[in-house]
Amino acid sequence: MQLHFLPSELDLLADILLSQGGHDRLLDQVLTRQIHVDLDELDQLQEILIFQKHMVGKEVVRCADPARKKLLEARYLQLDSMLEKVSEACAML
Repeated sequence: MQLHFLPSELDLLADILLSQGGHDRLLDQVLTRQIHVDLDELDQLQEILIFQKHMVGKEVVRCADPARKKLLEARYLQLDSMLEKVSEACAML
């Protein structure tokens, strides 16, 4: 299955995958902007995004700096959009 993300979403996903390590095949696909995943990789991507969204959400709640909080909220919304795309792809399989 092929997924279509915005360039900013791909950049965020690359940052996430780089920071976590161990996702070389998926990272290569993200960096080349050609994401073709099988069901296992789709499930893995969904788990990664769920975890990241949860962590960013917790950070938003704790953040006292308004400027940083605004950036975190934007990241949270971006992760939510990405997760929606992946969830739709999972539902289609």
